[in-house]
Amino acid sequence: MSQPRAPGPNADRAPTRLGGGPFGAVAPVMAAAAFIVAAAFAAAFTGALPGGRWAVVHLVTLGVASPLILAFSHQFAGSVTQGPADRSAMPLVAALYAGALMVIVGLPSGQRWVTAVGGTAASAAVLASYVRLRRMRRGGGRFAWLLRGYERAHGAFLHGALLGLLIGVGAFRGDWYGAARLAHLHAMVAGWVGVTILATVVFFAPAMLR
Repeated sequence: MSQPRAPGPNADRAPTRLGGGPFGAVAPVMAAAAFIVAAAFAAAFTGALPGGRWAVVHLVTLGVASPLILAFSHQFAGSVTQGPADRSAMPLVAALYAGALMVIVGLPSGQRWVTAVGGTAASAAVLASYVRLRRMRRGGGRFAWLLRGYERAHGAFLHGALLGLLIGVGAFRGDWYGAARLAHLHAMVAGWVGVTILATVVFFAPAMLR
């Protein structure tokens, strides 16, 4: 009769993965599905709902893309630094969801204070994420460049969010409005989304190409 094996030296350590798979730690961001449904509904009834095309775009960018970028940035950063899955990013994701919802509701309804509070909450969540990524980069070794790319993307969000917040509260008029709107668009699409995707693709390209 075989004797039970003695527990190993690491038996008392918590597992580094949360959930059932490699992305278990970011499972809560699947709430983005609700924003996808809302965006599809808004697109189907663009003319009848407040906000129109603006609401559709921001439901996707703020409600879907942004929380996923924040959560997966921490997930991949934790992987390359050999750290545990970062559940602590989830409060930041929740704050980003809350801020996005306030912006999407506040601007079309003309409630500038709601827009301001929502934009501030979303920016604070991304700023906190930026600070954590900088701390994690110290242990990134040869993959520190990936975390640095995520930091640059977070910085682009903060610039774009500030411009969007000023636009939302009516701080820009005339030609300044068009210029600020264009800068906001480029910071969010090319910076926040584009740089994150580029850094991730460059990192995973060797594995995909074998």
